Amino acid sequence: MATATTPAPPPSIAHRVVNDEPISTEEYLERERESEERHEYVDGWMISMAAAASWPHSAITSNIDRELGLQLKGTDCRTASRDIIVPFPGTDRSAYPDLVVVCGGPDLDPERSDRLHNPRVVFEVLSPSTMDYDRGETTSSTTSGRTTEAGASPRPTGSTLRLRSRRWRLNFHSLRSILTCSRKKRPPRPSNARSRQHRQQSCAGWSGQAAPTLNPKRLTLNADMPIVTIDGTTYEYEGEQKLLQFCLNQGIELPHFCYHPAMSIPANCRQCLVKVGMPKKDRETGEVELDEDGEPVVQFFPDLQTSCTVDLQDGMVVKTHRSSEEVEDAQTDNLEFLLANHPLDCPICDQAGHCPLQIQAYKYGPEGSRFEFRKVHKPKRVKLGPRVTLDAERCINCTRCTRFTDEVSGSGQLTIANRGVKNYPITAPGEEFDEPYSMNTIDICPVGALTASDFRFTARIWEMSSTPSIVSTNATGANCHYWVRDNQVLRITPRKNMAVNEYWLPDEDRLVYNTFNDNRPDGPHIRRNDTRQQSNWTQAYAQAASLLGGTDPERILFLGSARATVEDNYLLTQLADALGADAPRYIPHVEPGAGDDWLITDDKTPNAEGCERLGLRPVDQELVGTRIAEGEYDLLYVLEDDPVGSGLCTADDLSDLDVVLHYYNTTNETLPRATTALPAAMIVETVGTYVNQDGRAQRVRPAKEIQGVNRTLMMEMGASREDEHGTPFDRWQNDENRINCKPSWEMLPSIATKLGVEMDYPKGPVQIMDEVQSTVPTFEGATYDAMGLKGTQLEDVEAGEAV
Repeated sequence: MATATTPAPPPSIAHRVVNDEPISTEEYLERERESEERHEYVDGWMISMAAAASWPHSAITSNIDRELGLQLKGTDCRTASRDIIVPFPGTDRSAYPDLVVVCGGPDLDPERSDRLHNPRVVFEVLSPSTMDYDRGETTSSTTSGRTTEAGASPRPTGSTLRLRSRRWRLNFHSLRSILTCSRKKRPPRPSNARSRQHRQQSCAGWSGQAAPTLNPKRLTLNADMPIVTIDGTTYEYEGEQKLLQFCLNQGIELPHFCYHPAMSIPANCRQCLVKVGMPKKDRETGEVELDEDGEPVVQFFPDLQTSCTVDLQDGMVVKTHRSSEEVEDAQTDNLEFLLANHPLDCPICDQAGHCPLQIQAYKYGPEGSRFEFRKVHKPKRVKLGPRVTLDAERCINCTRCTRFTDEVSGSGQLTIANRGVKNYPITAPGEEFDEPYSMNTIDICPVGALTASDFRFTARIWEMSSTPSIVSTNATGANCHYWVRDNQVLRITPRKNMAVNEYWLPDEDRLVYNTFNDNRPDGPHIRRNDTRQQSNWTQAYAQAASLLGGTDPERILFLGSARATVEDNYLLTQLADALGADAPRYIPHVEPGAGDDWLITDDKTPNAEGCERLGLRPVDQELVGTRIAEGEYDLLYVLEDDPVGSGLCTADDLSDLDVVLHYYNTTNETLPRATTALPAAMIVETVGTYVNQDGRAQRVRPAKEIQGVNRTLMMEMGASREDEHGTPFDRWQNDENRINCKPSWEMLPSIATKLGVEMDYPKGPVQIMDEVQSTVPTFEGATYDAMGLKGTQLEDVEAGEAV
């Protein structure tokens, strides 16, 4: 019998108590080990559990377990089912929860492997027969984890314990905030139905039809973060954020035109409208008012709000066009206004296919135009500057371009002229839009009002393949996309990387696209009897090896290159070392005063930092040039550079020595003096690593196909461009527009093999880079996997000295 100091068994389950006298925890565990039935333990009483769970109870538990598995994939957290005993710290109670989450490995009782001491989340599904007990006894026992309950009653309800001020507080809510209908069973949303009504209709009778599933966006493991509910789904957030940007980060699509995360917020397109509300609080007590279902009563603002200007607040409730007919109608009406004077010239507009206005008009706009009057006409084909052309009729006055020149580049060269429906961006009278970042306005224009003068009417977006890579014109290492059709680069656009170039790209980085197509070599050449003649790769490799093997290593000058990849330069150092020659040096290409302390640098090469980290030192041009002129070298081995064009030496200085040259273009001024000329793959045709001036190692990938067969390049090209983005215009299966060149990391091992130098890298550059990062301390951790698409930051290293 119960004593004065021992509480009586809970009245709601007194009939399920199996012991007459209170027992200790140890005795409970001993009895439980020998029992064929399961019992929970509350203050000395063993309480028998239900023999079998109902179908709704089992279905809810199963669905929660499945969704948890999807959300926790890739983490150190795992789920466990109802066969685990959980003792509640600070109490004399133990229970079998329906489901638990454990992170970092289970802390099990040494003497009992089914007794868990470190649950992170505890789930209990409520049944009508045990609801009072589960709420009153089980949840009150939780002191070190979170208990989430899901109901299997006629009116599903649940509760969540949230940690506030070091105390667990129980908040009741309806099942809708935890469970949603199975996606496979949910009927399509009627075009004019409100989301809430549709959800209620779709979920009606779930216990006899489709079992509910846990909403994975609602389940989190941090109980102290503020929450916001968007279209019935609850999210947690940190810090101060704008509603629109938060939605975009969560993958929630909200139409917008004027908003850009890197600029101020004018809210003038009015397209990102949403309905916003906050929980209603009692004026006297300050407590949140609840409805009959235990849900907070939400009081919405009388007017729709622009989500780009709304700051997130704890408890905020938001309805987008997906759940509010009012929002949907407002966005449709606003789009109709924007399109009233817009020309219907999508078939000839360069922006077609990736135009936000075109896409959003299809998604959210009206089905047709009701505008029967003459449209307002504005200037067309206006040359704002040498690189940007304006079609004012397409402008929707989002002011992105003028804000860019005012707030980002700082040139202030663009402004809005006129008023009302007749306004458009323009330069001041007599001025040109010629700033070095002018073409960024083309990228951020949400319509086809601003276009690139040299790209207009060149190709459609669906005719080109896009390859993520970096630019090669300076030391910033700006991230970009190379756009290719017919195996020719047609344009270069910025790629977002907040650690390097954010959203932007200088004009000089874009305008080099022709160098990847024009004046390219037609295969290797060799010089015999003072005559330059075309050769094949076998003969060229053999001659290069013969020159290296027949020359005194002390009279060989190896020149690496800040334009070549880390892998190429590393193999060159290996070759020089194997031959006993001096370590390679590289030619710096620095134009003092050319940089702007932003994305344009004085250094006009992409990999000078990579050369420094490999131990290559910049040449003293005066000293080395003098040595070449005085005949101190018999052989000059040049990796992807131009000693004559850079001013290191003159063509006449090379008349009495042999030159092995890896080169890109036939405009290379050293090429006429080359004994062996080996065409090298450019940055758009190779795989490799570059290190920018800030020490960030970044990968490049091939955007163009070259002649010959290289398994690494074929794999990187992609399962690939042609499969994912290719069109009948991509004639890569023919030799047309394919250059007869090879990556230097393929040529150097071939030459080394003929010299008897072991340089075996069957996996290509990925294997070379693995060796670099394991043997060169300044590249530690710079694997291809670590670099990914955004690169990886290397440890600082001191620059080498000129010799």
